[in-house]
Amino acid sequence: MKLDNSVNSYAKWTLILGAILIFILPFSVSFLNLEVLGEYGPVGDTIGGITSPVSQLLGSILIYLALKAQLDANTIIQNQVNEDNKQSLIRHDLEQIQELYSFFQNNIKSFSYDKDFSGRSSLIFGKRAIKHFFQDIEDMNVNIHNDDDILKIDGVREILSIINSAKLILQKNKNSKLAKEDKEFYNTLIYHELVFSIFPAKEIENEDPLALKKCTICEIYHGNFPPLIFHKIQELKKEF
Repeated sequence: MKLDNSVNSYAKWTLILGAILIFILPFSVSFLNLEVLGEYGPVGDTIGGITSPVSQLLGSILIYLALKAQLDANTIIQNQVNEDNKQSLIRHDLEQIQELYSFFQNNIKSFSYDKDFSGRSSLIFGKRAIKHFFQDIEDMNVNIHNDDDILKIDGVREILSIINSAKLILQKNKNSKLAKEDKEFYNTLIYHELVFSIFPAKEIENEDPLALKKCTICEIYHGNFPPLIFHKIQELKKEF
């Protein structure tokens, strides 16, 4: 930028000096010996010969300045196009993330669980249903270490879909063109939904004996989570 300003300054000063010379040179002829000057041809041709190089130099400078202005204008237009394309990509990423988040929330809201309250069955939905589902899954007559048996339980596939949709949002957010602050906002939003609204905070945040019960079969601290779901949660944690 400093080099361009320096070149432009030199060109402008040369243009000013050349313009002054064009006006001064014809008048300076009167101070010369016209008889000697006439030996080189008609006086008008002589004056033209003297001022012609200066005029050509000024013309070259004007052409340079015109081309320079055109190049600068093209650069500005190209930068604007690039910025518009960048903003378009950001809007596209934002729309996709918002759609994925809506899908994620709808998965949570539509989750249903038939809960037995003191011998009375009640169909509950959303975050409350998910919490009761995890509370009761340990008492279900099923081998939680058998993925095929776990997948037969109503609600397990829906839970996995919720986890996968959250993972998809986090990956999309990570690879998007959004500003750092916006990425952190969506990460916090998903983290809040998962940790504080769905899964018990200690069980998703930790993997130590103080937070989770050690399984006597697989010796993994997965608490009351079936390993299939627990490992999906651990994979999800890596995306934060």
